[in-house]
Amino acid sequence: MESERSPQENTARGVKSLTAQDFDMLDSVGGVRGLVEAIAPGLIYLVVYVTTGNLTPALISSLSVAVLLVVLRLIQRTPVTMAFSGIFGVAIGLFVAWRSGDASDFYVWGLLVNIAYLVVLALSNVVKWPGVGVMVEILQSGLGATSSSKESPAEDASTNSAAIEGAEGLEAAQSSKISDESTDQPALVWPTAWRKDADLMHRYTVVTWIWVAMFAARLIVQGPLYLAGESAVAALGTARLIMGLPLFALVLWLSWRIIRQPAVSAAPQD
Repeated sequence: MESERSPQENTARGVKSLTAQDFDMLDSVGGVRGLVEAIAPGLIYLVVYVTTGNLTPALISSLSVAVLLVVLRLIQRTPVTMAFSGIFGVAIGLFVAWRSGDASDFYVWGLLVNIAYLVVLALSNVVKWPGVGVMVEILQSGLGATSSSKESPAEDASTNSAAIEGAEGLEAAQSSKISDESTDQPALVWPTAWRKDADLMHRYTVVTWIWVAMFAARLIVQGPLYLAGESAVAALGTARLIMGLPLFALVLWLSWRIIRQPAVSAAPQD
C-alpha cells in the first residue's frame, strides 16, 4: 500500500494532513521517524532523571539524543525542518532547567507554547476567523508552499514540513505573491471566499474549539504538576508524553473527519 502513495501524500503532516483526501494517523505525525524524533529527547530526559535523581546526566543525555537525530538527517540528506524544530524546544527546556536547577523547568517552554496557542486560537474564533480554518485554507490555496516545491519530492517534503510549523509557509507566501506580469499564471491571493460558506465556517469553528480544548486540557493536567516542582517530575513527564504527539494525532484525525465530512458522505458507495 505504501508504494501506491505519492510523495505529497507521504509528507502530509500536521495541519497539512487536514487537506489530504485520505488520512493516515501515523503519517500525520511524520511517520515512525517523526514519532521517534518528537518523543525520544523528552523520554530520555524523564527516564534518566527518574532513574538517577540527578539533573545533569538527564540534561546531557537528552541533548545528545536530540543532536544525534539532527545529525542523522544531515548525513542522510533528508529534510531537517521538523528535527530542528524539535531540538529548538528541547534546547530551551534544557537551558531553563540547567539555569534554575529544577528538573520540572524542562517542561515550562511547552506550557508557555500551549498557552500561546490556546489564546490565539480562542481569539481567532471570537473574531470569526477560526485559526484552523485559516491554516487549512492557506495550505489548500497554495500560499503555504513555494513554486520550487513542485520540482522534486525531496524539496516538496521540506516545504510541507515548513508549512506544518506555519511561519515558514507564510513567509514563502509573501514572496510567491509577487509574480512576473509576463507569465500566464495568476498571482496567488489570500483566501477569503471560504468565510462566506456558513457550513464550512461552522465546521472550522468547531474544529478550532477542539484544538483550544486540547491545549486547555494539557494546561489543566500539566500546570498543577509543574507547580508541584521536582516531586512531580515523573508524573509531569509522563503526562507530557501522553498528551503530546499521541493526543495531537487524535485531534488531527477528529479535525479531518469534521472538515472532510461532506466529501466523505458524498463518496460513492460500493
